Amino acid sequence: MEGKFFLLIWVILLLGQLHGYKSCIDKERKALLELKKYIISITEEEYSDYVLPTWIYDTESDCCCWEGVKCNRTSKRVTEIAFGALYLRESSRLNLSLLHPFEDVRNLNLSNYPWPISGTYYQLPISGTYYQFNGLFDDVEGFKSLGRLRNLEILDLSCNSFNNSIFPFLKFATSLRTLFMRDNNFNVPLPAEELRDLTNLEILVLSGNGFTGSIPVQGN
Repeated sequence: MEGKFFLLIWVILLLGQLHGYKSCIDKERKALLELKKYIISITEEEYSDYVLPTWIYDTESDCCCWEGVKCNRTSKRVTEIAFGALYLRESSRLNLSLLHPFEDVRNLNLSNYPWPISGTYYQLPISGTYYQFNGLFDDVEGFKSLGRLRNLEILDLSCNSFNNSIFPFLKFATSLRTLFMRDNNFNVPLPAEELRDLTNLEILVLSGNGFTGSIPVQGN
């Protein structure tokens, strides 16, 4: 009888582990939905129904399988976030503080590229003009906001409408190893000083811009 009791306890614990594996932790699920809510608020009204359609208010839904989201298999924490192409209002800005709950995020894709699905690219079934983020802001952390994402290694900001105001934010993302900033059409001198603190950076892609000047090289 005692053996059956311990077997029952073991089965309950195993089922609990399996259930927990299915989805990200509750704190990050709620944060993803807050992020979606914010994106909807800066989206052209007629396109709001097409924003992140797989991110749904259903506790049975596996948020680690939502489009653009990946999780660590063991910890169930979110490690990758991507929005894909959006129909944002012009001059829309991303509030970085909404990303702070994702303490283990390693790959953040804010580019204006559609997602590949089954060999094809996901496009909204409507016509219009894509706008992506014009800038970043955080009323609390300010320029240091990206520094809160201590495990962030890959950041893709391609195909946006950023200007030089983004660089004071980037200089605090010292954990970055890869930074994509192609096709933003900066057409300004490269603010080299803002990149000097990115000492872990191994890959920097700046094609499709009009930068002038040189890129700083770290000494040994």
